[in-house]
Amino acid sequence: MTAFNTDHILFSLFYIFFGTLIIIIFILTYVVTKTNPVDPLSFKYLNDMINEEEIKDLYQCDICGFVQPESKHCKVCNKCVSVFDHHCMWVNNCIGKKNYKYFVGLLSTLTLFNCFVFVFCIVYFIISLKHDLIKNRWKYFYGSYNDISFYILLSSLFILNGVVFVLVIQLFGLHIFLISKKMTTYEYILNTSHHSEAEGRNKIKTFFDWIIIDKKYTNNEIYQ
Repeated sequence: MTAFNTDHILFSLFYIFFGTLIIIIFILTYVVTKTNPVDPLSFKYLNDMINEEEIKDLYQCDICGFVQPESKHCKVCNKCVSVFDHHCMWVNNCIGKKNYKYFVGLLSTLTLFNCFVFVFCIVYFIISLKHDLIKNRWKYFYGSYNDISFYILLSSLFILNGVVFVLVIQLFGLHIFLISKKMTTYEYILNTSHHSEAEGRNKIKTFFDWIIIDKKYTNNEIYQ
């Protein structure tokens, strides 16, 4: 097998892997976005007879009625989310019990995708120095080839991918840490705010007060 054929096989494998990652990212993004993380008990008891024994361990939201203790009401989504983690503006949905695993899967796939783009850029750069395979491909697809344009484009892709990688790996690392501690993002930030200075704590609390309507109380308080 010639070196030329080997390079073509490697390029084909690269493109297949690249396309597979993109498909997985789109699927996970769709699932995370479309999954409704609402507390299944929301509104369930509003039109039913109140059974004190049945709901004694539940909490009550002024908007959604009786919900599970670990649920929080998101002002953006206007619903109580089961095992609330955070509201993600990137997927325009709350992250909770029903879609958290898909969210972490999305982060891990994005991290792998970023690593792949790094490898892709490096391999392209090395191949372009060794022989004319890249040049010939560019001429075939685009009609012409220019070294300066190619390296500017490759460098821009590498830098842009690096910026995205830093953001994604920080978020992915945070959630791996939270999983190891069996905490949600909401719990982590609240715990962190308790150890911060008063001014910083107030800013954090104000931000979360806007996102979370925590108008809940235990049912034991209802009957006292």
